[in-house]
Amino acid sequence: MQCLTFLQTLLAMEAMAEYTEAARSRVAAGDTGYQNVLIEAEKIEELLSTGTLIIEPAPVPAHLTEAVRRFSSKIRARIEAGETVLKETLDEVEAIQRHLDAGKLRIEPARIPEAA
Repeated sequence: MQCLTFLQTLLAMEAMAEYTEAARSRVAAGDTGYQNVLIEAEKIEELLSTGTLIIEPAPVPAHLTEAVRRFSSKIRARIEAGETVLKETLDEVEAIQRHLDAGKLRIEPARIPEAA
């Protein structure tokens, strides 16, 4: 079983957190059409915080794909604005994006041990 690196996992979590916060802000501003997006994004965010990202063929959550795309664009814009130190970060985010685009990223929920 191959997993994302620790850094890639953190970057995916950060991308999803930003995406969820944007959806939360839209709902708070009265855009009720984003309520379902917010619910799904929060579910994915919870899975990311407790589970493991496995690289294997699997259906990819659309909201995670969109979150990583937006995050990648944001980093790319910052690099173009002169923050060249983010190049390695962009490389890692693009690696995540390649797994998502190939349909080879699955979130494996954490296993909860049974009570004794």
